[in-house]
Amino acid sequence: TVQCLPVRMLLKELNVKHVDLWILDTEGAEESVLKGTDFNAVRFNAVAMECDEHDISKNERKTSILERNGFKCTLVERNCMCKHTEYQASSSKKLSTLRKWDGQKWGATYDQKSPI
Repeated sequence: TVQCLPVRMLLKELNVKHVDLWILDTEGAEESVLKGTDFNAVRFNAVAMECDEHDISKNERKTSILERNGFKCTLVERNCMCKHTEYQASSSKKLSTLRKWDGQKWGATYDQKSPI
């Protein structure tokens, strides 16, 4: 057996107040996890979770929980991508440099114009 506790208790114990991106993958138990989440105690910018292509009503129940808590959800292939309606992405003045890892060290930068 595996001992579990509600995510609201875990986040409270760890004093988590903000999560940028929550990737929720609990092998079919996402609805229960969402029901056990205190969306008033923790600010989530976005949630990504697997949506079951065989159980549309389950998807609707999961996204309804998020939508009641201020999210807008979209289905992308087999995933529900949900963004909080109050979240606004900020832009960086400087773009990050994407460099190649050769397995030993970081190497040259990728050409920004060519695909990776």
